[in-house]
Amino acid sequence: MNDVTEISMTEKENTQKYLNPLPAILAAIFTGGLGFGIVLPVSSVVLENIGISTPLIGLTATIMFAGIAIGGPLSGRMIELFGIKRTLTGGLLCNALLMVCLGLYISLPFWFTVRFVMGIAFASVFTSCETLINRVSNDQNRGRNLGLYAFAFSLSLMLGPAGIWLLKFGTLTPFAITGIISFSAALISYFMLPSL
Repeated sequence: MNDVTEISMTEKENTQKYLNPLPAILAAIFTGGLGFGIVLPVSSVVLENIGISTPLIGLTATIMFAGIAIGGPLSGRMIELFGIKRTLTGGLLCNALLMVCLGLYISLPFWFTVRFVMGIAFASVFTSCETLINRVSNDQNRGRNLGLYAFAFSLSLMLGPAGIWLLKFGTLTPFAITGIISFSAALISYFMLPSL
């Protein structure tokens, strides 16, 4: 019992050393949702433009969901080993790199691999954010925080298809912009979140 109390006090002390972590959490989930919302439609258009068949395009989407399904349990283990902050930051950085890779090199086998790893990275972002939002909330602000969390995630998914419009500036453009946003969210998470 004393050990649990000491851990709780340590977490509260760590949280107090940082700014309000809620904006960083919302930025991270918005970025994760935006990347998720952009990758699916933009990838489909890009692959269709180079003559890839519809079943294979659907399979590239499925492989990312397979990565998310496998990445869920892995993310929980990573949080136990490395902490929420490092798992979240790592997932965002990984997504930033993978986004740029998608825009730089268009190859179906390559995209299968990247999309699978990206699914695992998305899982680490989503799992970390959900853990964090519950960790920093209390009975007084839990409803508000979860409402803001849901709003940020829904808004990001809604904006995702706008990436198709960015394709007129080049295949790399929507992926590069999303990668930059993901990298920025990783920096925000690293500097604003407590070491939980």
